This record gives sequence, structure tokens and C-alpha cells, in this order.
Amino acid sequence: MFEGFVRTHVPGSGALINVTYGGTGPPVLCLHGYPQTHVIWRYVAPALAQRFTVVCPDLRGYGDSEKPSSDASHASYSKRTMARDQLELRDALADQQLGGVIMWIIGGTLLTGLALALFVAWLGQMGRRRPPIHVPAVAMND
Repeated sequence: MFEGFVRTHVPGSGALINVTYGGTGPPVLCLHGYPQTHVIWRYVAPALAQRFTVVCPDLRGYGDSEKPSSDASHASYSKRTMARDQLELRDALADQQLGGVIMWIIGGTLLTGLALALFVAWLGQMGRRRPPIHVPAVAMND
């Protein structure tokens, strides 16, 4: 499964995020929905990897990503926190492998909230050293 891909853990905002990535070309971020894990992309990822660098993380609390404790506000599992994990994942992998900031987001039922949170985070990145995330397309798989 995911032959030729790299599997590693990247620090997120209070949780280690499990990620599998491989391929060459512009990065494509493949987010799973509930109750899946990154494994849901096992058949699609190799085909995408022929033209893209495919990044398949487990969202925090899912699969092999850490499951931080929560409190009454559930802030550690908010869409904003999960989106921040993905931006930090992008930053961590860009320095090592990806070299790009374009990510197509393909995901399931969590996509709408995460896409909105990514947009809000993008607005907050305007003054950072790295250019803001650019999302040319969003595809929903529900």
C-alpha cells in the first residue's frame, strides 16, 4: 500500500501528524473525512502521483496521528486547529521535499469547515515569509 511513498510524522499545533507523501509535481493535499484515515486514498494516490506530489495526512485524532486530550471547548479538535496542522504540514514538507505552495484539497465531510479555516489561516499569513496558500480547486468526495 502506497508503494514508493514516504511515511513520516510532522509536528502540528500540539499533535504529531502522520503523513504519507510521494510523486512529483505540484502538491495535492488529500484529506480524509469521518471516520476514515489517509488509507482511503490508497487507490487514488498512486495515479495522482504520476503528475503531482500527493500528500495524504491523518487528521489529528485519526489513524496514526496523535490524539491530544480535549477540554470543554474542544479547541484542540476545532476545524481551525486542524487547518493549522495542514498549513504547518505544508511548511514542514516544503522545506524538505515539495518546494511549492499550491495544494489542491480533496476531502470528505470535513472539507467545508477545513476549507474555510484554511482560507482564514491564509488571510493571517499575508505578512509571513512564505507566500500564502493558493487553492486552485476544491473537490468534494462524500
